[in-house]
Amino acid sequence: MHPRVRESLEQHDLSHRVWEHRLAPSPIRSPADFSVFSGIPLERIAKTLFLAVAGGTTPFVLVVCPMTAKLDLPAIASLLEATTVAMGSRQALAEQLGYPPNGVSPIGAGELPVLMDEQVFAHQTITVGGGEAGVEVEVDPQALANMSAARRCRCT
Repeated sequence: MHPRVRESLEQHDLSHRVWEHRLAPSPIRSPADFSVFSGIPLERIAKTLFLAVAGGTTPFVLVVCPMTAKLDLPAIASLLEATTVAMGSRQALAEQLGYPPNGVSPIGAGELPVLMDEQVFAHQTITVGGGEAGVEVEVDPQALANMSAARRCRCT
């Protein structure tokens, strides 16, 4: 787990469970593989996307939504009163958070705005990236929203 994620979890005393892909009996190459390993249904496995925002009040935003959902980028731009939103670059992600593209986490994101899709709140727990590839953190979505000052919205 990334040190920022660990520090934030400890600071906020957030109840959580860490899942490490390396402990799986067979390689995890997809969300479906992780679902089999963890027993967590795909709809409870969330992805966190780092987006670049043009013409808005913030240059970047994180969006948390179910792994099975497709983002509605125009809707997100509208929510942010921005001209457009697009996937942020690997370089910008590294500069802003120090996370790899396949380990992005809303945990420990500091002042970076976080949007959470309404669908994730239908579950008692969801998994999000742990700030490193191959590490997932299972948390209560409402507790995560509170901790990250996330805006609840429809973005898929």
